Amino acid sequence: MREEIGNGNSQAVRAASPTMLPEDETLKKIIESHLPIRDDNKVLTSDSRLRDFGVDSLLSVVIALAIQEFYKIEFPLGTLNLVMFATFGELQEKVQALVREAAGA
Repeated sequence: MREEIGNGNSQAVRAASPTMLPEDETLKKIIESHLPIRDDNKVLTSDSRLRDFGVDSLLSVVIALAIQEFYKIEFPLGTLNLVMFATFGELQEKVQALVREAAGA
């Protein structure tokens, strides 16, 4: 099953298999497609806090659901704040761990 993330343009991200680990750019595109603040002077890096890009509690749930659907993983309830308060790098590490766990690795 393949589905597009984003606005349907040719640069859209395709759904991952459960064994595919998130790459910086893929996870970044998923997140950026939901960000309310677009500023060419602000670049999402490993040290970026998503709340600095306009992610609030409601949007963090939307982003978490998009990540879960794309990578076929499930965030434990206690980690949902990770999307809002953690850095992009910390979120990426958690997603990688959940993808490995889902793949049985």
